[in-house]
Amino acid sequence: MKKQPVWGLFALVAALPAAASASEGFYGGAGLALQMVDYADDGIALTARGGKRLDEVAPHLSVEGEFTYSLVPPSYDVLGNDVEVTYTSLGGYARYSYPVDPITLEGRIGLAYVSAEVDGYSDSEVGLSFGAGVGYDISRELRAVAEYTRVHDDVVIDLDHLGVTVEYAF
Repeated sequence: MKKQPVWGLFALVAALPAAASASEGFYGGAGLALQMVDYADDGIALTARGGKRLDEVAPHLSVEGEFTYSLVPPSYDVLGNDVEVTYTSLGGYARYSYPVDPITLEGRIGLAYVSAEVDGYSDSEVGLSFGAGVGYDISRELRAVAEYTRVHDDVVIDLDHLGVTVEYAF
């Protein structure tokens, strides 16, 4: 698998909030997620996201991009051998946040590109991705979000993330 397009897309997602730091409503964040895959031991993924609140379109609505990469890949037992599968994803989501003081209930839906790589072989797909979570404002600019996301839904294997992200509002 060629990694340049994936890392290029990651750089785009990561740079979005920084490039717009002078604008109101942009946010960016990073975190860790437990990668849960059917028939495999769980892994750990790095997550990075950037987005923009769209309060002028609809209150509590935002759009965001998210990149994830297996830091500790999920592993499968194949004939007594552990086989690690590295998952990379890039998703675009519409997120709705409903404030219930002192927390925010959140849901999101979108499309995600998911790539799986094992021993030089890779496969990728684009499909529906969705999730729900809870956000808590630590300060005016800083918030923590705990959420579950179904990153990939397939007849054979599902990829889910249960994670915590810290976001900074610009």
